[in-house]
Amino acid sequence: MDTGERENGNSAAPRRGELDHVLQVLRSRRNLIALCTLLVTLSALAFSLSQRKVYSASAELLFRDAQLDQKLFGSTSLPPSTDPAREAATNVNLVGLEAIAERTAAALGGGATGATVAGEISVKPAGQSNIVDVTAIDPSPTKAARLSNVYAEQFIAFRRDADRAKIADAQRLVQTQLSQLQAKGAAGSAVGTSLQNHAEELGILASLQTGNAELVQPAHTPTSPSSPKTKRNTVLGFILGLLFGIASALLLERLDRRIKDVSELEELYGLPVLCDVPESPALGSSQSEEVHGFVVAESFRMLRARLRYFNIDHEIRSLIVTSVGPAEGKTTIAQNLAAAAASTGSTRVLLLEADLRRPRLAGNLGLTAAPGLAEFLTHAVGLDKVVQRLTIEAGDEGRAEKGLDVIVAGINPPNPAELLESDKMADLLDRLAAIYDLVIIDTPPAGLIADVIPLLSRVGGIVIVSSVGKSSRDGAAHFRAQLAQLGAPVLGVVANRVKHRAGDGYYGGYNTYYMRNGHATDPAVPATAEKRTTP
Repeated sequence: MDTGERENGNSAAPRRGELDHVLQVLRSRRNLIALCTLLVTLSALAFSLSQRKVYSASAELLFRDAQLDQKLFGSTSLPPSTDPAREAATNVNLVGLEAIAERTAAALGGGATGATVAGEISVKPAGQSNIVDVTAIDPSPTKAARLSNVYAEQFIAFRRDADRAKIADAQRLVQTQLSQLQAKGAAGSAVGTSLQNHAEELGILASLQTGNAELVQPAHTPTSPSSPKTKRNTVLGFILGLLFGIASALLLERLDRRIKDVSELEELYGLPVLCDVPESPALGSSQSEEVHGFVVAESFRMLRARLRYFNIDHEIRSLIVTSVGPAEGKTTIAQNLAAAAASTGSTRVLLLEADLRRPRLAGNLGLTAAPGLAEFLTHAVGLDKVVQRLTIEAGDEGRAEKGLDVIVAGINPPNPAELLESDKMADLLDRLAAIYDLVIIDTPPAGLIADVIPLLSRVGGIVIVSSVGKSSRDGAAHFRAQLAQLGAPVLGVVANRVKHRAGDGYYGGYNTYYMRNGHATDPAVPATAEKRTTP
């Protein structure tokens, strides 16, 4: 493949990507597009139905050669017209004279006025020709046809009478001169003979005058209204509504700064997406609990596996789970990740709640709210008093119990930032790392609260939780820059609340494979709690 072909291929790929993005936007906002299309279509239909029906009828006038008399009798007193466009415009203006409207009103009778007639008549040329259309519009189809025909006939009569009046004036002048010659006895002279010939020509011309216009196509009574055009307006309304809906969808997409899909997360953070957690009953979804419960559990098992083998040369023993803003699901991700790690039975796992401002773990897991981390850091109690035990899976005969240790936040202290930055907190992390195989720390939103900053350099890795459809692009970009400045060991991103349709790709494969026996495994969520006396 030569260089030109490679360049063409590279340029085609972004275009396909942009097209795919546009199609995805239109699919995601299809309800808005459908609503706009429906509203505009119905509005156009309602407007058309509310309008009064009017009918239009057209008569066609043909303008003949205005110099026919000169060609017949060899007169060259007036030069022929050399501007057809000007001649056509002149004809249109002549037909539209107020005098014609007045004559038409008089001919129609019934109280019609020239202004009324002029308001219902339109005159326009029929393309590049000597034909002029006289169109009348009226609520009555019969009246529209009659008005158009009468108007055309009155114009012809007006022009004919005007031309004949001029010829009559010329005839009277010739006749006066002949009478004077006869009185002098010179009627047989050459001048008298010429005047006599002119008198005969004028008589012939008077009989030929038709106003140089002819009604070649009278108006017929219309069978359907010319306005409103309900069908046409409805179709145009549909097209305009569809275009308006598409434009609105694209505009809202441009104004909407929320992260829409998993691939966008990877692009914004420049990090791998460790897993995407779908919406499920356990995480606030209304979808099928049985199938999606398994999918959620498998997502956390996949997350644990990827973190475990993220770097085979460096085992990650402590992990921060945080987010840019609130309500993105970081606490739920942290507790389910901890449960998935502890469910193997071969790993000692501790879940530490370092969000001292808005603690939630005690309520979520049914644990005692105090004592907790705050009490330990203030030297109120020892470590053995703050660790609580969650039983994930009870042991049967010959099988060991699987459990998870938890340290909740405790009572809200007045100085959470100082406590998390203290040497006591650093010593605790070192101590826990020596006791447990994995310590998962649930922190405040790192993009909003500075409490978590001292902890970023004291752990083996950081996982960012981002809620698809809620997190903002601007917040993600700012948070990425902040983490880069701090040199934080960020491992990747967890895409939370990802919407997957039934049968879609990866998750559809789960449903097909694991539902063959009619049920799926429940998610590994901690079920019971008891106080642990020793760490």
